[in-house]
Amino acid sequence: MEFDVLAQKLAYIDPENDEYAEEKLKEIVDDYNELCNVVKKINEIFSLTLLANVFMSQGSLCTCVFFLFTRIDLYLMIKFIFTLPSAVIQLFFTCYYGQLLQNSSLRIADEAYNCNWHGKNLKFRKMILLTMLKVQKPQTMTGWKFMEIGLPVLYWVLQTVRSYYSFLSGLYKI
Repeated sequence: MEFDVLAQKLAYIDPENDEYAEEKLKEIVDDYNELCNVVKKINEIFSLTLLANVFMSQGSLCTCVFFLFTRIDLYLMIKFIFTLPSAVIQLFFTCYYGQLLQNSSLRIADEAYNCNWHGKNLKFRKMILLTMLKVQKPQTMTGWKFMEIGLPVLYWVLQTVRSYYSFLSGLYKI
């Protein structure tokens, strides 16, 4: 992820050369702002699609799990056996990369704190403190501003599938 590249650049800021360090920090902040704009545009374009993906995967998983345990014919059972992992894998990758985006954007704050800014001049210390404040909120992929796409969403979907299965199996006495 590009946020990891910025975090690495922060880690290698030369603590001895004040002007160079200030210039590099300005470049990193500019790059960070540009990446935030890219994430914002991606969210504008794909947020509804991501939300639909989560709920469609949830519905697909509920259907597959329910029909797998209702003693259907062998052909449909094989069909659902192959559909179930593909739906989980699709949702997993969506959530995994959303989580990766959050983690890598938060890494910038950690690297900013660890860049040996304590012994620098006052201007650089103010710049790094403002940078740390700015990057503390993680960049996220959102599902139509309804949910942040990450691994907790995958966990929530799988819990919901289990709950729906328990409810439906109680109704149909599977």
